Amino acid sequence: AQLHRAQQMTTEDDPRGDLIERCITDVDALLDRFRALLRISELEDMRRRAAFAPVDLGETLQRVHELYSPLAEEKSLRFDLEAKTAPVVQADAALLFEAIGNLVDNAIKFSPEGSAVTVRALADEDGPRIEVIDSGPGLPTNERQAVLRRFYHSEATSEGGFGLGLPLVAAIARLHGFCFEIGDRDGGGARMTLYCWPCESAGARTA
Repeated sequence: AQLHRAQQMTTEDDPRGDLIERCITDVDALLDRFRALLRISELEDMRRRAAFAPVDLGETLQRVHELYSPLAEEKSLRFDLEAKTAPVVQADAALLFEAIGNLVDNAIKFSPEGSAVTVRALADEDGPRIEVIDSGPGLPTNERQAVLRRFYHSEATSEGGFGLGLPLVAAIARLHGFCFEIGDRDGGGARMTLYCWPCESAGARTA
């Protein structure tokens, strides 16, 4: 607030204006980072499970698709949704939407212009799973555990951010007892899978 007041007191030719603007930007970035950390801590409080209710995966994926379609269109990406037989799961609807949204946002961010991103729901005999598939650089096998740590940035990508997106997804998966796996897309790219059952059953990499 003090920085904003100081900014309002400067004139257009005041050299301190640029410095104050940079300080405001840095403070806003720090506040965003702390909010994300607090969010992750909140998700690790298992008491939130008491609010779980039936969630329609097809409807959730449809809302995610509608939200991110304009962003995909800006990059001339083909953004496919496959959720015709999506089942219902017990979950926190808002958190599940946030997790899938994070994965889709990353997929769009790291896919080159003119390529494709797919979000889909599948049903196995063990239960449903959600996949977000992109055409980006993918993640090296030796970094797939590291990217789930807060603030870690993969050498395979050059985009900005705080390194909190995938840790947030992993925290949501843990809260639900789901398994989150980072894999490869055939032909290049990443395949992010959220198994709606425990990792022991999925035989997948633990979140």
